[in-house]
Amino acid sequence: ALGDVGPPAGGAGAALSAALKDGSELVRGHAADALGTVFAGAKPAAAAPAAAALAAVLQDENEVVRRNATLSLARVAPNAGTAAEQVAAALAAGLADASHYVRGYAVLGLRRLGTPRAHRELLSYLESTRWDPAQPQA
Repeated sequence: ALGDVGPPAGGAGAALSAALKDGSELVRGHAADALGTVFAGAKPAAAAPAAAALAAVLQDENEVVRRNATLSLARVAPNAGTAAEQVAAALAAGLADASHYVRGYAVLGLRRLGTPRAHRELLSYLESTRWDPAQPQA
């Protein structure tokens, strides 16, 4: 419900970040989604702590939590501010995730982050995955 409120719910950032460590994957997944909605378009000073908290969740054992966190990182990436390097590293790691959703959102996030490191990671990934392994190579 906080995610539906959007930026006016920015005061709940610390509580949402804490919920990313909850024992329930349902709570973690909803918290990750809400952080992306609340802090998309926020100023870097406000978005950076949320981005850092989301980056830490990309290693969650639950695919839905990782998917939601990666999509949320893609939403806040342009305003990651001081967390930009941490976000780039987390999204780069997401490129190797088993979930195609996580990989796809990681590509989107790196593109939107736009830092030199993000571009390097993105180009490296695209260069190494441009061929369909099921197709014979000429």
